[in-house]
Amino acid sequence: MKKLIGSICLLLLSIRMFGQAYSAGMFFDKAIVADNLEINKNSTRSDLVYSFIANDNLYVLSYRVDEDINDWKEVTKWEKDADGTPIWNLKRELMLYRLNETINTWYAASNIVQTDRQFGTEHLVNYDCLLQKGLGDGEVRILKNGCIVMLLCNEYNIDRGNVSDSYIYNSVDIFVPNSDGTFTATRFEPENKKTKQAELAASDTLKIYESGNSIKLEFWDKIICKENENPDGFVIYDSDTGGKKIKIYYKRKFFTLLNFEINDKKVYYSGTYKMTLKQ
Repeated sequence: MKKLIGSICLLLLSIRMFGQAYSAGMFFDKAIVADNLEINKNSTRSDLVYSFIANDNLYVLSYRVDEDINDWKEVTKWEKDADGTPIWNLKRELMLYRLNETINTWYAASNIVQTDRQFGTEHLVNYDCLLQKGLGDGEVRILKNGCIVMLLCNEYNIDRGNVSDSYIYNSVDIFVPNSDGTFTATRFEPENKKTKQAELAASDTLKIYESGNSIKLEFWDKIICKENENPDGFVIYDSDTGGKKIKIYYKRKFFTLLNFEINDKKVYYSGTYKMTLKQ
């Protein structure tokens, strides 16, 4: 059975065009902009962007400040396929930035967190890009030990000409604080990214435990059930047909437990759920 939250998320995402898939990133000029919205300490738009406030400083995940809004870097030189069509391979790098309010300037505050990609030909566009926090199933949690846990929702697309296969997955990114106000980021991706719904769903069932240098993430599914099946709760779904509201009942079911251990700024993973260390 499908996860409730994931199903609704997938429904929302299915109507979006490719061009919007990577417009969610933030681009720096004199101020940070996300979908034409200026971001500042009093208006972080946490429903759209991956941001947090630590030690009275605003931090936001964004593309590099030295890139223009449409500036994707070439990974390899353009080549041609068997039909003579140019093949391209482009990337953009995401990092954490910190705002200096005194001079209204953003400074890099982490290593590279994620690399977004576009690749293909003139008629075939493939990509692996970050989604908006609100459109996807993203999450930002500030832990007592100063670490930041982010679930970054990505859309992975494979264009096969007349057919385009799109997938959603969540990475787990852990930011360990340094003494100078910066963070060391470590990213883990699911080994299988070709999922129609993010398996590591950020919802009200996500539980995070911390003890010393240990961080545990406990994930639960919300499985759709009937009202007479002793549900754990329900959500109200606004139907597109005449504004009718529908109660969708669900039961909670344990999915997986992720274990992370921090040692000298490095993060190590253990668990049965298969994850890959990316950077």
